[in-house]
Amino acid sequence: MQVKKRERLFFLLLRSLTIITLFFPVFLWNDYLYSQTNCLEKGCHDTFLKEKNIHAPVRGRNCEKCHIGDDHPFKLIKEKNELCSICHKSVGKQKEKHPPVKDGDCTSCHNPHTSRHDKLLIKPLNDICFECHDKAPFSKKVIHPPLSDSCLSCHNPHDSSHKKLLKDSGSSLCYSCHNRQDEQKTVHPPVKDGDCLSCHNPHSQNVKGLLIEDGNKLCFVCHSEKDYVGKKINHKPVSDDCKNCHFPHSGKFGKLLKSENVCIDCHGSMVDGKVVHPPVGSKECLSCHTPHTSENKNILLKSVPAICFECHEKGPFVKKFIHKPVKSECYLCHKSHSAKNEKLLAEKKEKLCEVCHTDFMKNIDKATVMHPPVKNRECESCHNVHSSEYKKVLNDDPALLCNKCHNIGNIKLAKSVHAPVEEGSCGACHSVHGGSIKKLLNKKYPESNYLAYSPKLFELCFDCHSQDLAKHRKTLTATDFRNGDLNLHFVHVNKEKGRNCRFCHNPHMSVQPKLIVPEFKGFGIWNIPIQFTKTLTGGSCVVGCHKPYYYDRLKPFNNK
Repeated sequence: MQVKKRERLFFLLLRSLTIITLFFPVFLWNDYLYSQTNCLEKGCHDTFLKEKNIHAPVRGRNCEKCHIGDDHPFKLIKEKNELCSICHKSVGKQKEKHPPVKDGDCTSCHNPHTSRHDKLLIKPLNDICFECHDKAPFSKKVIHPPLSDSCLSCHNPHDSSHKKLLKDSGSSLCYSCHNRQDEQKTVHPPVKDGDCLSCHNPHSQNVKGLLIEDGNKLCFVCHSEKDYVGKKINHKPVSDDCKNCHFPHSGKFGKLLKSENVCIDCHGSMVDGKVVHPPVGSKECLSCHTPHTSENKNILLKSVPAICFECHEKGPFVKKFIHKPVKSECYLCHKSHSAKNEKLLAEKKEKLCEVCHTDFMKNIDKATVMHPPVKNRECESCHNVHSSEYKKVLNDDPALLCNKCHNIGNIKLAKSVHAPVEEGSCGACHSVHGGSIKKLLNKKYPESNYLAYSPKLFELCFDCHSQDLAKHRKTLTATDFRNGDLNLHFVHVNKEKGRNCRFCHNPHMSVQPKLIVPEFKGFGIWNIPIQFTKTLTGGSCVVGCHKPYYYDRLKPFNNK
């Protein structure tokens, strides 16, 4: 039994020795060959394994993955432009291809064996791009952060389904970093179309925000410059920066405005008054103004007063005589937006006229006798503040106007009217605003009915009438009121109880010829009647209860 076990053990040992004897030389030979032919052993390419990044076939010592042949240098197993795709099958399959990929020139960017740079690049990531791409457009003052990090933040290095090898199309790529700008009510068309590059340079620019133009020049790439700053008067925010009023991307309000009424953001103080101009109150600034540029002052749509007549009826403002401010400067009297005074007046009604008529009002205030409407600053009592058919923009014909307050007679019933009244020249006798003589007279005129005659007492009358009227007892030329050559004016005034002119004459108008009054307030409650009859060469007069007196220039009467 033990003999058999020994035989079996010997047999196994013998068989093992036989196997080792047959195959050991082969292992030794192969090991020898490998040590002699592997490219990465000490010799030419022994530095490949020392670099940080090593191509997988090199790391696995599988040079035959790419090379073939018995003679060094070994040939590539395929043409250069086909070799890499043996392993990197997905590269270059999409529509847009990087030219080196398209040309199969992988080694223009990559080292096929080993590199100190990621992805076996022959230079650092961004530097490798500038081997082909001009660096200047990417090195301006303001640089897009992804460009500083890596071109691969936005671009695929080999191929893409999007133009420019982008990782996504249009604004979708931008929104991978930036907040969306197309979700509000009003969206800028380039943003809506996803065309960020209409305004921005994606790489670098000398302008903040990577804008392709500085300030408003950018806007004028699309918007016509002459429509926004091409006229005489430009809105300051437009000249400075469109973004003063508009959002560049999107906003809640129309026209990309920053607020519902962006005008108020700057001009808010203009609408703080108690009384607000209706267009301002309804936030319709564009009823009067253009927001950008205009040929008219204050960027108005039309010049003043034409713009005012867009709403206000023109008729009352364009009569024969027009108040000077109405012609072109309504805003001298009215605030155009809001005011603390009624009718948008720039000052309180009683103070407004003084703004322009300062010197005039100062002189009037020195007067000892003042016309009540002036004293009460009720200029509108006599004047129309805008326009009138009468001189001095009076509210009516002067005679009719004065008669509304002063009972000077009914001009329609009058047979004679004093020339100044007929001509509407009340100012010929009166200081219509204020003066130093009673009844606002321009010059001296006596108050007493009876007085000794002196021409100096009647300066007012003799300002127009000749003093010869009552100078000589006898005359043939000084007056028609004579009996033959007897001057009846002289007779009336040059006696112990000389008569005042108004004893017989109304200074304004009368129902009798020659302004003769029909009655005169005499003694007590009795008004002395005067009946005057005029003929071609003379006339007659009956006063009170006295007998008639007659006169004739050609055939004098004897009234004794």
